[in-house]
Amino acid sequence: MQQEFKISTNAFKKLTLLYVKSEFDPNGESEIRICKSESGTEVAKQIVDSPKGWHYTCSLQPFTDYTIILHATSIPYAYLHDSCISVFESGMDFIDFDHACPGTSLIVNKTNMRKAYDQPFRNQYHFSSIKNWLNDPNGLCYFQGNYHLFFQMNPFHLHWDTMYWGHAVSKDLIHWTHLPIVFFPQETLKDNKNRKGGAYSGCVVTKPDMLEFYFTRCDTPFVRGPETIELQQEAYSEDGIYAKGEHTIISRRPVGNHDYNFRDPKVIVLDGIPTMMIATTVDGICSVLTYRFNGTKWNYEGIMFEDKTVDCRTFECANLIQDPDSDYCAVICSLQDCSDDRGRKRLSKIYIGKRKGIQLSVEKEQILDFGTGSYALQTLETPVCTYAFGWCVDTYDEFPGTGNISNGCMTLPKQCTLQSTELHIRPAKAVRLLDDYIIYDAPCKKHNRLSVVDNTYRIEASFRKKTTFKYILAENDEQWVGLQYDGNELQFLYGQKDSLPTIQLGIHTEVLKNLEIFVDRSVIEVFVNDGAQFGTKMYFIVNTTHRLSFDFDNPESVIRNKVTMLKNIW
Repeated sequence: MQQEFKISTNAFKKLTLLYVKSEFDPNGESEIRICKSESGTEVAKQIVDSPKGWHYTCSLQPFTDYTIILHATSIPYAYLHDSCISVFESGMDFIDFDHACPGTSLIVNKTNMRKAYDQPFRNQYHFSSIKNWLNDPNGLCYFQGNYHLFFQMNPFHLHWDTMYWGHAVSKDLIHWTHLPIVFFPQETLKDNKNRKGGAYSGCVVTKPDMLEFYFTRCDTPFVRGPETIELQQEAYSEDGIYAKGEHTIISRRPVGNHDYNFRDPKVIVLDGIPTMMIATTVDGICSVLTYRFNGTKWNYEGIMFEDKTVDCRTFECANLIQDPDSDYCAVICSLQDCSDDRGRKRLSKIYIGKRKGIQLSVEKEQILDFGTGSYALQTLETPVCTYAFGWCVDTYDEFPGTGNISNGCMTLPKQCTLQSTELHIRPAKAVRLLDDYIIYDAPCKKHNRLSVVDNTYRIEASFRKKTTFKYILAENDEQWVGLQYDGNELQFLYGQKDSLPTIQLGIHTEVLKNLEIFVDRSVIEVFVNDGAQFGTKMYFIVNTTHRLSFDFDNPESVIRNKVTMLKNIW
């Protein structure tokens, strides 16, 4: 089967195609040919030879029309790009082969991005990739006037697989511009159906004239074990767009009985010394290891701390938040394949204590997200505050798949503040840029019903004393998602109406001063008592009624209950 598509390069000089053999002709000869439309001259050709899909980049002339000929090949992800500084403002041109008619092309860029993002479960003010799978945020940094957000992605499918690093930039942490893929899987994975891996999570350190990347390369059988290889890599970028100079900086785990899980480097500065945290297990115990840079290489320094009580496969994505006025630190770790006595999965924990050198003496532990809907928190320390993003994850396998072109998004940008043993995680101040118009700000009644144009709004509630209440944030005839408080327990409602969820997602809180609730098309984020605790819940309800309801046993206990519609970020 052969198809032809027309494209115009506009000002771009490079074309990247992520290709795979067509499912309609899996045994046939597959190839991609690129010809100048006017003359028919062939300028590039690629044999499609990888059984699991691969990538191809070629140089083209700007402002030129080309014909792309696909023989027994499909292109799930493609884009035109360049290294010019204007790309930070304009972004790239994505080519949508799936929805274009043969003989034409469908280009998605800033001019029509909002339409491309308008699907029932596509969130409107939470960042997501243009297409297919997204997970961990990586390399959050600020460089030459832009915030940079890198992220794990699978450009081929709606599920996790061999990993790539996507990239986007923002002036305000809210509105994003897509940039080219930064890291692709290693060549050893190209033709091997029995192994997976790619570019796993990591961080970025900024210098005045470059970005320095630190991340894990993984090459593993589908069942992880002693044959799993996880290497710590370094690379750099001078233009903030393309990475180069990749090389291995840590090729093996330290001496001792360390697990094959050994990944997600996070570089911080402790006592003026560049220090790398790596998540792993040691003798089956979840641990965070540390390395320090001596000017020429990274030397192993020892274990920062360990958790002998948690039952999980390994720590992942360790990040550290410092109290600027004391020796207290908070280390946040994601717990792979962990569940607790409530049945909650995808847990992340906060470990708070005093640090001496590279060692943390833990004094306090708590669950990061009582809704267990965010994972792999990535932090950025700035002179003003510490920012963070997490991955909004479908923890309980509720995502319907069919009819969707995107799976996964980032949380809202968060602002983290540690004072002694108290960590507050609030929405970043830039989130106020989302405010559109107020639809409710009046004295509460026992029963309240509001019409919402779209499930994209925020609730700000404050209380003078206890009251039992229930918010129904989205619903149809059979399902709902919401929040209820009985005077001691704050719980997410979800699933079938009028039935207690099998897995209870909530917290014990006898004093409830205020709530801030963000509702998007498939994710809810709740901040409790000025960010002393927060919870995230993904939800997937078809044919929502676009109705918000809230009921209070004692309306006079409510100081304020304000509802604001929020803007689309695209």
